[in-house]
Amino acid sequence: MPNTHLLISWYRRSYRPLPWRQTTDPYLIWISEIILQQTRVNQGNPYYHRFIERFPTVIALASASEADVMMQWQGLGYYSRARNLHKAAQTIVAKYNGQIPETSAELITLSGIGPYTANAVASIAFKEPSPAIDGNVMRVIARYFSADDVINSRGLKKLCDNTVRAMMKDHHPGDVNQALMELGAMICRPTTPLCNECPIQPGCSSFRTGSQAVYPVPAKRAKPKNRYFVYLVLTSNNLSSQDIILKKRTKGDIWQGLYDFPLIETTNVPTDSDVYKSSLWTSLLPDFQPALSHATYLKHQLTHQTLHCWFIRQTADLIPDGIDNAEYLKIPIDLLHHYPFPRLIQRYFDQKQIKSHADN
Repeated sequence: MPNTHLLISWYRRSYRPLPWRQTTDPYLIWISEIILQQTRVNQGNPYYHRFIERFPTVIALASASEADVMMQWQGLGYYSRARNLHKAAQTIVAKYNGQIPETSAELITLSGIGPYTANAVASIAFKEPSPAIDGNVMRVIARYFSADDVINSRGLKKLCDNTVRAMMKDHHPGDVNQALMELGAMICRPTTPLCNECPIQPGCSSFRTGSQAVYPVPAKRAKPKNRYFVYLVLTSNNLSSQDIILKKRTKGDIWQGLYDFPLIETTNVPTDSDVYKSSLWTSLLPDFQPALSHATYLKHQLTHQTLHCWFIRQTADLIPDGIDNAEYLKIPIDLLHHYPFPRLIQRYFDQKQIKSHADN
């Protein structure tokens, strides 16, 4: 069993003074945990400050519009996190009178809160002895015991749960969880771990055998799926007040609730003929010939998908016949900063020097 006294002593001397570690406010801890789920600390820190400045309380978050929440989240990716935060805040206000539930059993019933987040908030804010098992903790425990179970497997999670619960018996549960997470992030790193600085190194099995690189045993990763997007960037002829067509993405695919452009998706690398024969091109631009060789190409990597994207910019009379006004939106280009966009679309705007965000 790892020496908990040495671990906690190390943590209190060495932990990074991140803003969410200076509080026991469950709302602030919850927001930080959601932001950091799939985001590095250095990247997430400014988003955390911006988010809580705009929504300082759960009531403020619940009262906001979804578009406002998505705007504050823009650039962080995994946008379902923001939608779930918003929905959970509304549930907390409606069901719990604006008070964050104090137990992991209640927290886990809220949208977007899984076992890790529920246990992290309950242990740090309310001292509930619930292990918060993330990738950092699994790496520490797998190396300490030279565990042969694959990362994220039921067997490794059970080993971690039992170990961390035992470590919590005589210590603040939140300190134990945070110390293990910090150890994994700063010392027991995925590569080149700093074993000589590790407070629990004397009992570590993989250190004794020099097998740190073996653990945790990696899971097999599925090859990302290739997708092929042809975006139609349609702008008006009126140069004094130029308009552009946007499309709001709906349920059932990536980027729900964000905006992009009218889209033609093909099963393989698109050709001009594929684009020309599509119903969308026929309805929007029947008098034009597509030319993918002149389009702007961007490749965009998501966790499980590789997006190959061509942007065809065309000036036309808006809104063309055949377009569904409920599905597409015509707005002045100088109002783009009022709409949330996925990172891919923001990259296109940046490349074309189209202003799509408000001045700070």
